[in-house]
Amino acid sequence: MLARTLFEILLRWLEFAPIIVGLVFTVTELQHVQEAHKLSNQLKITEQHRDIWSRLFDHPEFARILEQKVNLKASPVTNHESLFVTFLILHLKTSFRAEKANMLNPAKALQRDIRWFLSLPIPNEVWKRSKDFQDSEFADFVEASLTRD
Repeated sequence: MLARTLFEILLRWLEFAPIIVGLVFTVTELQHVQEAHKLSNQLKITEQHRDIWSRLFDHPEFARILEQKVNLKASPVTNHESLFVTFLILHLKTSFRAEKANMLNPAKALQRDIRWFLSLPIPNEVWKRSKDFQDSEFADFVEASLTRD
């Protein structure tokens, strides 16, 4: 009698085995799909990053954006410089949002890069003008990056 009961219990568990195995395979496949999407998103972000920065080669006058000593009173930020920096800020915001949504692998030195770039006179001026138009979570992240050691 005990053997029969144990056998019936075993049969019931075996009925669920294909379902459990199927769930394990589904979860594994979803993890692979998610990683593939992250890689695809990373490639797109990298392509956009390259496209924006390549404008420096097409427009040598943008080199001033990367200068550490710029007299903005004597030579204010031009519309083209402002637009270039705005493109980078929007790109950063998109990357930030994608990372928050777990659609990208986290960038390891992002805050250091933000601090370097937005500490330069022209990018800093453009950031000051535009930060009030950003959502507070993103603006707080950038501001924290600027003050972080």
